[in-house]
Order: sequence, then structure tokens, then C-alpha cells
Amino acid sequence: MFVRKELLMKKQSPIRLLTILLSISLLTALVGCSSHSGSEDLGGNKDTESYIKRTYPEEISHDDAPLGERSRDSFNLASYESAYNEFSSLLETEGNTNRLLELFEIIDDLVLDCKTDASLALYDRDMDITNKEYAESYTSKQNMYSQIDGRSVRLFQTVFSTDYEDAFRAYIGEELAEQWEHANAESEEERTLKATIRELKKKYDLLTVQGAEPAAFKELYIETVNANNAYARLRGYDNYVEYAYSKTKGRDYTIADVRGIEEELLRNFVPIFHRYVAKIVKDVAYDAYEENHDSGEIKFSKMRDCVKNISPKFEESLDHLIRNQLYAVDASDTKGPSDYTVSLPAYNDAFIFIQPLGKVSDYKTVLHEFGHYSAQYYRPASAFEPNLVTDVEEIMSQGLQLLCYDYYGAYYEEYGDALAESTIFQIMQAVPKGFAVNEAEYLSYTTEDLTPEKLDAIWSECNDKFHKPIGQSDDAWLGIPHVFQNPFYYIGYATSALTAFELFVESREDFEGSVDKYMKITELPAGTTYLEALEQVGLSDIFEPGTVKELSKEVAILFELTKREFALK
Repeated sequence: MFVRKELLMKKQSPIRLLTILLSISLLTALVGCSSHSGSEDLGGNKDTESYIKRTYPEEISHDDAPLGERSRDSFNLASYESAYNEFSSLLETEGNTNRLLELFEIIDDLVLDCKTDASLALYDRDMDITNKEYAESYTSKQNMYSQIDGRSVRLFQTVFSTDYEDAFRAYIGEELAEQWEHANAESEEERTLKATIRELKKKYDLLTVQGAEPAAFKELYIETVNANNAYARLRGYDNYVEYAYSKTKGRDYTIADVRGIEEELLRNFVPIFHRYVAKIVKDVAYDAYEENHDSGEIKFSKMRDCVKNISPKFEESLDHLIRNQLYAVDASDTKGPSDYTVSLPAYNDAFIFIQPLGKVSDYKTVLHEFGHYSAQYYRPASAFEPNLVTDVEEIMSQGLQLLCYDYYGAYYEEYGDALAESTIFQIMQAVPKGFAVNEAEYLSYTTEDLTPEKLDAIWSECNDKFHKPIGQSDDAWLGIPHVFQNPFYYIGYATSALTAFELFVESREDFEGSVDKYMKITELPAGTTYLEALEQVGLSDIFEPGTVKELSKEVAILFELTKREFALK
């Protein structure tokens, strides 16, 4: 799943100030090669401790191949059918555990190829959104991946009713085994509805490019809400809110948890944000929005002097990215209006796609996406591991941006201070904005008989509640692609921003210790949930009463935003 940045409609201000520019992968999962030990057949062995366990290499191999030269048709359907059929046949036999696990790895690799083809088709489509052939190829590749992935999972589910269950479970791991064992196969009605939802997502891009009137976007949003709710009900949920939080986003916190700290946020963090706004308006932050048209090659070459101060690992991933030109960050009239990073799992890397604003602030966008890219570079790929968790992945981008605070001058000497201050500004704004968007989405998805008039009231009320972080215009929310294409993603910007600020505050006294925590987060397995990740690296649970208040005090002191008459309540 990928995320697109906020776009302003033609009737809105041309200055896209403080946009949160990021994304995570369209097609994400852990990759890996297995290491088979011994040749003993374990088909009848009931001692699970002796079963073969899937292992992953300590060093991940990265093939050097320029993005433009990578095959768009690497998936071999005939090979997949052969492996699929043999795997299925073996389930009716006994004593073939090793071959069954070998076939699992073959299918895993083939699905990775299929995912990679879809990712590259996305790249081609967004490089030229006027090209119908590219659009059709992307639709075809994405549908193929969806079909192959679903078939594979349904095949593996059948193992749990055979004598191979214990060996298979031990090999793939208990977490994945339980996920598959309890997964419900999609009905034809669900698959049809999913296809409809994909078409609605594409329609948003089309309306944006066409500069459609707000009324058209609102009608599309209502269609999207109704379709998502209908799908969630087919899957056994009351509404899409519950489905999104528990399934698509893999969150270990609830809407109730978010609402539980709203008041603390409004009393403590939001005033800090507005005091910072007042401070930098008189300063150099707006210089970050001066015109700039440096090439992607220049931006990435300058980045080295910045990120090398954080970790040598970033130099390695940056070298690979530059050497293989795994980016498209130069402006083009035919490019899609998007900023994102998408994994290329068959290569154990990813590519960065940005349609720049033509401002100095594009340097922040490139750094942000590089945080996502590096996480993909160092994460072993597997077709069937859990999806990445937004709230964790965004720490990797926003956390890197904040840790680079003292090194923006090395990144871009003339505008170092402007980039540093506007980064703080941007990530601070992500907090109230994330809460406002999340609340508006919740109300939109739980209001009966949704109409454009009800939508206007909902989004206006939520924007006002958090002091207009979405924008001054009542229709500003229509320029947020996430709410159309990836509902309930946006709160992940807020949760990760709060954690990123905790890392930043700690870094002012113990830089190496803070970097160490950041790097540990990047090394966590795919699917690690947000609160679990915080606990594992020793960071605070933001939903604990008093955490946001204390963090707000620390940030206020750090940026000299306190006054005698200003007391955090």
C-alpha cells in the first residue's frame, strides 16, 4: 500500500506549506532465503523442537541493476502453476516435508517477482499518467499480484489440515501460521467490491489532475466511505473503522485510546506548536519555500554530508540508491502528483518517487523518503510476512529528519537553518493534523446517510477543534489523498511524530543513545506493532496519561517557548 502526499486543488493556494511528504510501501513484507539443514525427512516427527525453522541471512544481498533496466515481466506464471500444483499434490502424500518446504520457498520467490512487477508498473504509470498503456499494465500487474497472493495463502491454509501441519507451522513461525490459519477466504462479492474500491482510488487521481470542483470530490468520498463500510461488514465488522484499525493498519491501540489523549494534546502540545509558529514566522523558516530546481542527482549527492553523521549504514544504502538510480525526483509535466517510496522486494531494495514543488523544501521531502528507503534496504524481504505498520514506519522518516537537525547546513549550507526550522514546523503540525483528520474520518464512517452537507459540517468541526491544522479553507481536506485512498492512515503521522520528538529531545543530551534507539526501530521485524516497538527500544507509551504533557514541556524548554504567563495545564 502506498501513500500519496497532500495536493492542493487548483482553486487553493499554490504554496503547499508544511505538507507531510511521505509514504510507505505499496507492496510490503519480509523477504528471505531459507537455509535447509540436514536431509532427514521430518514428516512424521511430532517433536516440534526438531523441525526445520526458516532462517534469514544476516547479510542481505542487493543486485546492482539500474531501475530502468529491471524487468517488468519477471514473474513466470508457468513456474508458479508448476510449483503450486506440486505443492498441492504433496499434501495428499506422506514423508515429503523437505520438498514441501522447498516448494514454499519457490512460491515465495515467485510471489516476490509478482509484487516487484506491480511496483515497477506503478513507477511506469506515474512517470507518465497520460499513457493509457502504462495505466492498463499497472492495473493488470496489480490484479495479477492480488490473485497470486490470494491463491498462495489459500493453498498454504490447507496445510493445517494435513500431517504436515506441525512441520510447516514450525518452519514459517507461529505468528504467520496463526494469521493464515484464521484468515477468512474472500468471497466473490468481496473481491468484486475490492475491485470497485481500487477504481474509486484511481478516480481521485483523475479528478485531481482534471482540477475538478469540490462537489465531485465529496461525492467520490461518500462513494468511498460506503464501499469501504460495505466491505468491512462482509468481513464481519460493524464498520470500516474497526476493520482498518485491527486489520489493514495492524494497530495495537484503538480509536478510544486516541480520543483518550485528545484533551491532553489540546492543552499542551497544540499551544507549543502555535508558539513555535509565531516564533519562526519572524525567522528564516519561510526561506525553505524559496524557488529551487536542483536535480535529484544533486539532492542525493548533497545528502551524504548530512546522513553520514547519523550512521554509516545510511552511506551504504545511499550509494546503492545513487548507483542504481532508484529514484525519480525531478519535475515533469507527465508525472503523477505523488511522493512515495515503494519496495522492490525481489531486489531487496526500493525506489523513491517524488513530484517536486520546485522549492528548497524538496530537500526535506527527499530526506524523508530516504528514511523509508533505507528501512526497505536493510529489511529482508518475504512475500508472506505481515504488512508494515504505519505508525512504526513513519518514525523511520520523521525520526531521521529530526536527528538531522544539526546537519542541515551540511546538506544545504545556504538554507540549513531554514530547513531545520521548517522541519520542526512540519512535524509539529503533523500531530494536531493527524488527530483532526482521524476524528473527521471516524465521524464520516460512522454517520448514517452521509451527505455533502454532513461532510462539510464534520470536517469543519474537527478542523476547528484542533485549531485548523488541516487548513483555513473548509475544503482543504479534499487535497488529502490519504482519506480517499488509504483511510485511517493519517493518525500514523501524529503518533510517529510524537515518538520522533521524544527521540529528538533525548538526542540533545545523548545523541548516540537516541540514534541507537532509532536504528533499533529500523531493525525490528516487519509487522511489529507501534506500542510493541516503543517498548522494545525503551520509548514512552504516548497513550499513558501525562506522556504528551511531559513531552510538550520538554519541547517547549528546548525551543525556548515558555513564558512566565504560559503554563502547561
